[in-house]
Amino acid sequence: MNKILENLNILKPILIILHGSQVNKKFLDPNLDIDLIVVSNYFIRIIFFDRIKMIQNIFKNKNISNVDVICLTEEEFYSNIQKKSKLNESLKKGYRIISGRIRNGHNL
Repeated sequence: MNKILENLNILKPILIILHGSQVNKKFLDPNLDIDLIVVSNYFIRIIFFDRIKMIQNIFKNKNISNVDVICLTEEEFYSNIQKKSKLNESLKKGYRIISGRIRNGHNL
């Protein structure tokens, strides 16, 4: 997981959430995908699907596999929360790996 986080650092993430099947495990299972939500304003001018390709290329170049990432801007993140989308379930059950201050200094 440290290798993944090191590579995501270039995006200056505000929030990273581990969600999905790995959440309740004491140790990550190498046979299962790692599902992450990454919130970063780095994505503001990048089309949603291009963000995914960008992350895949970062990981591919570092020989990291089995990682699925949802890439959101801060605005998209809050919009999804307000709409009570599936993202809310991931937030309730997920594990915050990086948690920062966004939106007027509010903690996540």
